[in-house]
Amino acid sequence: DYKKYTTDDDDFNSEIIKIVGLLGRIADVYDKKAEKAEEKIKTIEFLKPIDKNVFLVHGHEEGNLRELKDLLKDNFNITPIILRDEQDGGKTIIEKLEDYGRKCAFAFVLITPDDVVENKKTKAFQARPNVLFELGWFCGRFGRSKVRMLRKNETPLPSDLHGLIAYEFNEKVSEVFLNIKKDLEAAGII
Repeated sequence: DYKKYTTDDDDFNSEIIKIVGLLGRIADVYDKKAEKAEEKIKTIEFLKPIDKNVFLVHGHEEGNLRELKDLLKDNFNITPIILRDEQDGGKTIIEKLEDYGRKCAFAFVLITPDDVVENKKTKAFQARPNVLFELGWFCGRFGRSKVRMLRKNETPLPSDLHGLIAYEFNEKVSEVFLNIKKDLEAAGII
């Protein structure tokens, strides 16, 4: 209440009222900025790709990796980025992943049964840990809509990944060719 700070001087009181009004407007501006900042925190903003490259994440299964690479090249004129085939320039693997991954607009992740794991005396096959890490990295960078799992024979996934779209194939990646094509079209790559 500004009246308790007023005097009998009308000019002084007028100035006080102006200052209080100005402070109120400044507070409103900062309240709006704080609301916008809170909204940004609630909304994840994914990075925009700087090129239309496609990244291939893979484990040890060479046949399906080659098939996917050839499928992309022969049908869509895309030469995908495969990390191990790229120059490292003295970088660590994670630096190399970040560098080449930044240049991509989409990632296909081959989930294949490469590692044997044992849990409570039960043995099972699962994808390589680096494949799952890179899957998460690309989802965090571009969002799940720009990352697709190609999963062989229902290779088990950690429960946190259940619900993500995965195209299932039995023996060859070409079994999910139409899905791959639709994803590339939706992403604006082809």
